[in-house]
Amino acid sequence: MASRGSRALAVGSEVEGQANILLVDDHPANLLALAAVLEPLGQRLVQVQSGEEALKALLKDDFAAILLDVQMPGLDGFETAKLIKAREKTRHVPLIFLTAIHREEAHILNGYAHGAVDYVVKPFDADILRTKVSVFVHLHEKTEALRRQEQLLRQRERSAGQAALKRVIESSPMGLAFTDEAGVLRDANDAFLRLVGYAREELERGELTWTQLSSTDASHREARRQLAEDGSTVPFELEYRRRDGSRVPVLVGSALLPEEQRTLTFVLDLTERRRADEALRQSETRYRLATLATSETIYDWEISTGHIHWNESLESVFGHKREGTQGPDIRAWEELIHPEDRARVARGLTQVISGEGTHWEDEYRLRRGDGSYARVLDRGYVAHDAVGRPVRMVGAMQDVSAARAREEQLRFLAEVSNLLNEGLDARATLERLAQRAVPSIADGCVVDLVLPAGQFKRVAAVHVEPERMRGVWELERRYPRGPEAKEPAAQVMRTGKSLWTGEVEEEHLRAFSGDELQLQLLRELDMRSFLCVPLRTRERVLGALTLVQGVSGRRFREADVHLAEDLARRAALAVDNANLYREAQEAVRSRDEFLSVASHELKTPLTPLMLKLQGLQRHVEALARDGANGHAEPAAEGSAALAERLRADLATSRSQVLKLSTLVDGLLDVTRIGAGRLRLDLEEVDLASVVREVAGRFSDQAVKARCELQLRLPEPAVGRWDRLRLDQVVTNLLSNALKYGAGSPVVLSVHVNAGEAHLRVQDAGIGIAPEHLARIFGMFERAVSERHYGGLGLGLYITQQIVLALGGRIDVTSSPNEGALFTVCLPLAGPAPEGPAPEPEAPAQG
Repeated sequence: MASRGSRALAVGSEVEGQANILLVDDHPANLLALAAVLEPLGQRLVQVQSGEEALKALLKDDFAAILLDVQMPGLDGFETAKLIKAREKTRHVPLIFLTAIHREEAHILNGYAHGAVDYVVKPFDADILRTKVSVFVHLHEKTEALRRQEQLLRQRERSAGQAALKRVIESSPMGLAFTDEAGVLRDANDAFLRLVGYAREELERGELTWTQLSSTDASHREARRQLAEDGSTVPFELEYRRRDGSRVPVLVGSALLPEEQRTLTFVLDLTERRRADEALRQSETRYRLATLATSETIYDWEISTGHIHWNESLESVFGHKREGTQGPDIRAWEELIHPEDRARVARGLTQVISGEGTHWEDEYRLRRGDGSYARVLDRGYVAHDAVGRPVRMVGAMQDVSAARAREEQLRFLAEVSNLLNEGLDARATLERLAQRAVPSIADGCVVDLVLPAGQFKRVAAVHVEPERMRGVWELERRYPRGPEAKEPAAQVMRTGKSLWTGEVEEEHLRAFSGDELQLQLLRELDMRSFLCVPLRTRERVLGALTLVQGVSGRRFREADVHLAEDLARRAALAVDNANLYREAQEAVRSRDEFLSVASHELKTPLTPLMLKLQGLQRHVEALARDGANGHAEPAAEGSAALAERLRADLATSRSQVLKLSTLVDGLLDVTRIGAGRLRLDLEEVDLASVVREVAGRFSDQAVKARCELQLRLPEPAVGRWDRLRLDQVVTNLLSNALKYGAGSPVVLSVHVNAGEAHLRVQDAGIGIAPEHLARIFGMFERAVSERHYGGLGLGLYITQQIVLALGGRIDVTSSPNEGALFTVCLPLAGPAPEGPAPEPEAPAQG
């Protein structure tokens, strides 16, 4: 086999009288197949594997026809054709495009635009292709014969005169006609006259003209132009009107005979070729329609007879017998369609056959050979004859039963997932699950859970026949179940493995029973098929889901086990989430209870301790004043220094007690917020005044932090708020600004705009990283290390909750090392009214 870089390969040695046929395809296998198809023609086949090699071959030899593949590397078929047609020597060689890819009408038109005489789509009919090529070989042979005859004619005219020339012309099987310079038809051979149906006497009397044979159109004008410019025309097709009025397709070409001052026109009858083309068209149409349809059970329905030809999958897929390719005819096929679908399918077929499109598609139920019904997706394409009448429908039926069943299962699982996500009560969730499962996938559904002590408890039971539930609950009441129980659910919860039986027999019921009463109760359930799967999550078995079939006649299969296990996994996850939620709620309640008790217990000794420290501080300050005024005894003069030290120690102790009290108040506020008991005492409050008060209290702390407090309070900002809670918001924000912005100015500003008061607290401290901004308002959240900055991480959480309770909002903008800006916006009208007021409780104070 020649490689792609090899020279042209010629099949058959050059023999006198043989025509050359050029085969161009980059795949050797395709060349071999083409050679095998065309070998019976007995011509010399030249094979090349690229457009470049084809051009080289054309420089060397003359060819009767070129078969050119469209899709090739390098020069593709269209580019090669353009170069062939651009060369005078090769522009008239008939060119046939071959392709297995470009079937669209645009590509076919492009092929003809590049000078092709035909465009053949693979796979092709070998006989038809051979017939087409033989026509061009025959034409080439006749042209060559004509050329040789013309040469002989000139020789014989010079030697023997016109008599010899006439015998040559008459001996040609191709129609030949001669036209003078004025365009008048002067002579023709017998083959031409037989083709058009005229007698020689009529020709000689001038009764046969070109206009009688065909009307002048664009093809004639183009032929005259080619004849004038090139001395010959590219063969073109048209129809001649015969004398009897019938029409005959012909291939026509002309050449000037300058020495004789005549034009020779040759005419080839294309009737057989047209028949071959029509056969090819029908074959290609049938093939195209069959490939468009889903390739499972393929059919070809002859509409006029009602006969249907089926492929072998009619029997293998649907279980229907056929004889040869004959299976159920159209009437028998209609009887196989489910009665509920039959009328709709018939309407669709009638519409498409009556001319409303060429494509029909429907999905319906078709009875199988065993009596069951398959869900079928049917697609068909209608073929019409030359006058537009529907003659056949070719299509395919695909069994989509499994796909549709899976779609139903997925829809069911999606609905169940939504049900399972609707609440966090495990029992209510499982009851909804059981109600959804019946009757969609079972006649009955029972759900059992494993209790902490190892016992099993039934939490849900549903059946299509509610009266049968009496037996289910009676079994639960009479036969409490433990790890050693015999029934399927107990076995599944014990082993963690699914258990199912397609057909329940008496022996199964006895195996599940401990006595006759239990056996009788099981019989009353009418359990003909059962399926039990574990509710498993995180390597734990939480319970079991049991499905039963009875009155519906359905039976469980292995595919149902997978569905049930998937369903059980989702249910187990919902139960596990409900359990985790319950445990989390209990943990939160325990935490809040502990915080509340601990905060109150810590608050109890702090109050008298603070009062005692305040009293001691006043006493020490009085002693210090007496010593300073000279009223102290000489023996007590040395105590002045001691008093000063005591005053400093007391101030430190009081500061630490205040800090501890603030932490305890924060914990109390957290418990109140969590319980929804944050009380608000609303009154007319000036936010600017509150800011001045808080800033005054923090003046000493600002000095210690080396922070200059800048107040920008151009006007009052009066609104309906809780003064103490508002004080708490300003205190928390200013405290944070002094803590994290030490050594830089802190600016507090208040202004009113559009019915809102805006409080801004800005520092130039360490700032907050972008990844921390979203969480700093969370409980116990911190953006910095507790090793360098103290606190519990509650200040901003409490601040945000108070602002939200007052109907406002709080935002922060910050970047590392560029400080932070906290903005609080509060409606002047106060919070919107809500339901009943919360339980009264005084706000925490420091």
